[in-house]
Amino acid sequence: SKGLEYTYVFFISCSSNLWEGKRKNSQGYRLPPNVFTAETPEEKEEELRRLFFVAVTRAEKHLYISYPAMSNEGKELEASRFLAEMMEGHEPEKVPIPEETILKYSKLRYGIVQKPELAKAEEDFVEGLLNGFKMNVTALNNFLDCPLKFYYNNLVRIPGAVSESAQFGTAMHDALSSFYNRMMENDRVYPPKEELLTRFQWHMQNNRQVFTPESLTRFTEYGMKCLEAFYEEYFKGHSDEFIRTEIPMEAVMNDIPLKGFADKIQYWGNEVVITDFKTGSLEKANRRFEFAEAEHPKKPHGGNYWRQAVFYKLLFDRQRGKAKELRSIEFHFIEPNAQNNFDIRKINVLPEHEEIVKAQITDTWQRIQSRDFYTGCGKEDCHWCNFVKDNKIAVALHEASEEIEEPVGSLLKVVD
Repeated sequence: SKGLEYTYVFFISCSSNLWEGKRKNSQGYRLPPNVFTAETPEEKEEELRRLFFVAVTRAEKHLYISYPAMSNEGKELEASRFLAEMMEGHEPEKVPIPEETILKYSKLRYGIVQKPELAKAEEDFVEGLLNGFKMNVTALNNFLDCPLKFYYNNLVRIPGAVSESAQFGTAMHDALSSFYNRMMENDRVYPPKEELLTRFQWHMQNNRQVFTPESLTRFTEYGMKCLEAFYEEYFKGHSDEFIRTEIPMEAVMNDIPLKGFADKIQYWGNEVVITDFKTGSLEKANRRFEFAEAEHPKKPHGGNYWRQAVFYKLLFDRQRGKAKELRSIEFHFIEPNAQNNFDIRKINVLPEHEEIVKAQITDTWQRIQSRDFYTGCGKEDCHWCNFVKDNKIAVALHEASEEIEEPVGSLLKVVD
């Protein structure tokens, strides 16, 4: 707003921790370690002082400057140095706030779960996003977790920085997939271990911009250690298995287009096993209730990994010309556990599980088609709900019902 003036200006949050204690233009982000700045502390202070000056000089008649005396954690806060300099020779005005007003806003902030509603986008824009949309398990999981999460991640597809752990997982998947393919090309004889490690190193180096120099070294060394152990456990000599990797699958269920992607499919006579590779540990996955079935107290809709297994079963059973039966779906954890063993979690999908996830898919699809994705979940730790609230782009805040909602799919039976 430089150059503009206003009759009233309210300048809030002028505390030292938010001014002197905040890095220039950080906005919560940091520059990559290979980008350096030569700014001295004195230059930084002068730039902040100029910014502060621009803010206070936007007022034509009335300027209100305030800062919180205490943080949400109960820590006492101080005024910014620039505000303290302005206050010299002036007596600050202390405005008493009635207790009932404080209580009212405390309830709004802490006591009530509020679901933010986003302004509806232009219908032509949304129609273009939904044109050709096919339901996959990630979209389903995101919608069940928070409709706004689905809207931003699966429809609008806002680009975001790839985390180091996610890029590490991609490198591990890529190395294993490439190695299985080389085995099949080599008359089912596993190549030397070096090919597996070289592929992993190549992927890490090719995406080194995601990592700091230190973390690149750490993740690379750790990944090679994991893959060496995985090789010794599973890749020795000749394989009797027929394996395909990174297999896309598409199907239609109740006029709903579905799609999925299998990391690995093993063929055993007339049966197949679908395998999904996971980094991380089974122990942590269990703590997050990833394998919980629907109606679990902590996961009313069921865990994401459980739903992924059921979704793959529904998808596989609807493949054209299917002549094989699905024996099981397995989740292979490719980081060794505390006992240096590799955990495998097998899921046998039951008919009642299929009915529940069918209902979840159908209900979610109907809500998507009716554009029922503009209101978030309201959970305290929801990234996208907090994004909408913090950036003041919510058109409404809806108080969440205190009643426990019936999990989608727990009662509805769908026949296709």
